[in-house]
This record gives sequence, structure tokens and C-alpha cells, in this order.
Amino acid sequence: MHMRALVGLVVALLGLSGCERRNLDQCRVPDLPCEDGRFCKIPTGATVGKCEPTECSDSRDCASDRPNCSPQGRCFACSSVSDCAKQTGAPICDTGRCVECKTSKDCSDKSRPYCEDPSRACRACKRHAECDSTAGARDGVCVKDDTLRNLPTGQALQNGMCVPSDRIVSVDINSCSGTCTVQDKLTEVAAQKPYLRIGQFTSAALITVRPVPGLPEVHIISPLGDYAPPDPAAKDKIPNAILTNSNGTALRIEGGASVTVEGLLIKDSKLGLACVSGAAPTRVRILRSLIGASDVGIQSTAGCELSIEQSWIGEGPRDRYQGLVNSGNILAMDLRGTKFDIINTVFNHNSPAPGMFGGIWINDATASTPGRIINSTFTRHETADGNRKALLLDCIPATTSIAIVNSLFLNSTALTGGTTYIHSACRGPDQKYLGTDDTALTGDNNATDLVLADVFTSPTAQGDLTLKSTADARVRDGGLTQFVDGTGKSLLPTIDIIGAARQATKISRGAFEPTR
Repeated sequence: MHMRALVGLVVALLGLSGCERRNLDQCRVPDLPCEDGRFCKIPTGATVGKCEPTECSDSRDCASDRPNCSPQGRCFACSSVSDCAKQTGAPICDTGRCVECKTSKDCSDKSRPYCEDPSRACRACKRHAECDSTAGARDGVCVKDDTLRNLPTGQALQNGMCVPSDRIVSVDINSCSGTCTVQDKLTEVAAQKPYLRIGQFTSAALITVRPVPGLPEVHIISPLGDYAPPDPAAKDKIPNAILTNSNGTALRIEGGASVTVEGLLIKDSKLGLACVSGAAPTRVRILRSLIGASDVGIQSTAGCELSIEQSWIGEGPRDRYQGLVNSGNILAMDLRGTKFDIINTVFNHNSPAPGMFGGIWINDATASTPGRIINSTFTRHETADGNRKALLLDCIPATTSIAIVNSLFLNSTALTGGTTYIHSACRGPDQKYLGTDDTALTGDNNATDLVLADVFTSPTAQGDLTLKSTADARVRDGGLTQFVDGTGKSLLPTIDIIGAARQATKISRGAFEPTR
């Protein structure tokens, strides 16, 4: 047969059979493979993929049995360090995977000192325990703010760094020899050693903190400062950095000093913490600490600036503080001309003496010394001064500069006879989204018909003030999404008292974000 006729016959037969030439750019595993040297990439949810010249663009494209992507776009499993030599930022082989680190000792970047599991990537520290010399040593200190970033070259400490051990002053019953006091150790604090770490130790005498030349802020911390008092992750970690003074003040901060207090237990004192102003403002931050069982928990004078976050004032949660703090303060706080922020904090069972005011006295407040109480919980303050009948906040003279937002005020029995949580002399326009049983309180979206036992998990038996899953939706979901300061910055916290993330659109009222 003539060749031209043969080709025509073949073409005709192909037409009759309905066959079409396959698109070699498309693939389906295993019946439609790609040509040699090309790789099938099938989008999620699709059945047909596309043939590509490379298998991967980064390691996220690779399966777990070959978890690394080579510079040539091939997935592979490493077996030695040399296999990872060309993997940018992942020079270590770990069970077939090229990673940045196996332990924190592999993290050489001071701004990212912690090796996270399971990613095996270095990151900034978040907890003191992440800077321990060995697991469980409780000797590490993590920088959690930027107050020391402007120290001279070689001394600056930025948020997320681990503090070198030679820059920490420590006081611990297990390492002290001879006479050893917190006050003595404070004399060693300097720009070169800005952290005073109190380990297992009880101080029973007055501790006075004054400004340290060349040091913007003194940090007094406990290794257990990673945990707020009610944090369930800390139930087996009994607080052991304890300040007490049955004859006077446990901790006095004065003379324009700036101090952060983190993870301490202050109790059984005439006065727990005193802030005394000097020529410049005295600034005190209290983080993840408990102050209770004292005549007065906190007292401050005009010129002080006070910040309290993720802390507990009063009788402690019993699963962690049983036998340590079984009563509240007679007076929680006495604030005089003080600018204050109280955020994610609990005030529990202060004023155990009948007929006495046990909440927060606010004296001489002005527009330049505003007070803000945000996402905090006040409960079991059940006695009040017979004349003014305020349980939790009282102001002399009257002021409208106190903001109270997204907070809870509840007792075991409803208020009667004109008793109120917030005296009329303390009320202002920025008091909203409160949860309470006090019908006298007014403000935007306040819920004034709540019942203590319906809101909290076990408020009286265990001091457990987490929110019930069945709590009123107005409490669980709140509704307020932002509350801004004069600069437009939202003051609502993004976490709750134990560090759980708050939702962007359903921020609960009180110190605890519920499990959703």
C-alpha cells in the first residue's frame, strides 16, 4: 500500500475509535503519571494535577517520609549534618528532618534563644523556664518587656532574650550562706545586674527599693512568675518566694524608682506593698502575684503610678494557696492621688471584718491621675461601711475619672438596703459592660441581674472564679470589642488572667475567658 494511503488509514481509524492525544501537563496518581523528571502536584480537593519540573518550592510541600526540599526542588530525608548544609536556617539533621535546633544550646541568636518543640525552630523566650540552664532548674530569667533595651551597648536587654546568669542577682535558701537577706541582695542590683531573682525564700523584714543609678527599672521576680495565681498549669507549683512583715510593711518602693514585681506572694503584713512618691513619679508594675491576709494590701501616695495585671488581691484560690493565704486583706487598696491600671485581676473576699470597707479607697483622684479597671473580677466583699454603704470602690472627693470596663461585681447574696459596689462618688461615663447583681449601677450594656453561683465554677468552696460553660451569654461573650485611650490604643487585653487568648469579637466580662 502506498505510504500516503497508509497514514490516511491510520488517521481515519483513530478518528473512528474516538481516541485523543493525552495532555502531558495533566496527571493523576497512579494511573496518569508525569513524564520522567517531572512531578505531579494535585491541589487540595482536586483529582487531577499538573506536571511540574520541581517537586517542591519549600519543605512544606514535602511528605513526612521525605520532609526536606533541596535547592533543586527535590524532597529528601536527611541522614547526616552534611545533608542539611545547604538548607537555609536548618543546618541540623533530626530524624530525617533538617531543623534549626535540637536544643536551646543550638540557638545562637540572642533575640531567639529558645528551641521550640516540635518545630525545632529558635524563637524568642516567653517564660522564665525557657531560659533554665537545665530542664526544671528554675534558674532562668526571660526578658518580658523592653524597659532595659536602652541600656549601654553590651548591657541592653530586649523582649524575648534570656538574661545571662552573671547578670542575675539571686537569693535562695538553698544557695545563701551566712546572713542572707533580700535587702542585702538589692545592693548588688545595677545596670550590669538588673534582675533580682527570689527563689525558695521567705523574707520577714521590710524591703525598700530606691532608684538605682543608670538602671531604668528594677525587676524583682520569682521563677514561678510564669504563672498567674489561678493558672491550672501551676497547681503542683506552690509559691515559695514570700514577702511578709507582721510588724510593718513587706515591700516599700520609693523615691521615683521604677519596679516590676513578678510572681511574688506578699502576705501576713500590716501593709503588703507601699508605693511612695519622690521628686519624680514612682512606678510599680505587679504581674502574676498575690497579695493577701494583710491589714492593707497596697497603699500609694500622690505621684505614684500603679499597674496590676494577671494578679490576685485577697484570699487565694485554694487548690494552690491552701494554708498559705486563707483570708483576704482587711482593706484591699488605699490609693491617694494615684494613676492606676487594674487589668485581668481578681479581688476576692477582702474585708473579713464586719462593718468595714474592704475594697479600694480612691483619694484625691483628678483628670491627670485617672484610674482604669478592665476585665477584672470582684467577689465576696460582703460588708460595707455603715455610712457610705460601698463594698468595693469609694472615692473622696467625688471623681468622674474612674473607668470600669468589662468587669464583674458579684456576691453570694443580692445587695439590699442601699448597699452598692461602686459608690456614686466614683461613677463616671466610662463604666460599661459590667456584670453584677447591683441594680443601682448604670452604664452601657450593664447586666445587673446576675447570680454568683450561676456565673462562677466554685466561688466559695474553692475560690474558683472561672466562668461556667452555662454562664449567662452576656458574661461569656461580653460584646465590647475595644476601649481606647487618648491615643486611640485599645486597652482591652488580648489574653485573660492565666494567659488564655481572648476572642476578637466576644471578649468575656471579668478576669477569665471561658472555654469555648
